[in-house]
Amino acid sequence: MFVFLVRRASFKKRIYWIAFCAVGSVVWLGLIKGLIASVIAIAITSGYVATRLDARRIGKRIADSMGISHNLFFTALEQTLPLYLSMLAALEREGNGVPHARRLLLPYLLEGLNVLEARFGRQPMIDAARESAEPFLSEIAETNAQQ
Repeated sequence: MFVFLVRRASFKKRIYWIAFCAVGSVVWLGLIKGLIASVIAIAITSGYVATRLDARRIGKRIADSMGISHNLFFTALEQTLPLYLSMLAALEREGNGVPHARRLLLPYLLEGLNVLEARFGRQPMIDAARESAEPFLSEIAETNAQQ
């Protein structure tokens, strides 16, 4: 419940929910057990939130660099790469730039667009995203040819 409340709260209200849940845990479970439960819940929540925020941040920059809608970008990645948030967060933490991350994710993105098109039929947004990705695909082919 703690993780759900903190995830759903706005950024400004998160600290209030964390404090409220910590005090509630102490009252409900007793002093020692409540403090232990609060520390564990805060550690789990902060790690999850940090990973998600890092992943969304670099994902939005990649989508903007390609001219693709953020939602379509994340949905297409989710179709073929279930742990895409973890991968994006790792790329962000390692300090990889947008071009490097784009080169790594482009095959998954295109496959995800194919899956979405198979599921929902031809959509103008999917076609536009595929056209936006084509120049970057040729960039990858040129880079591989030079190596």
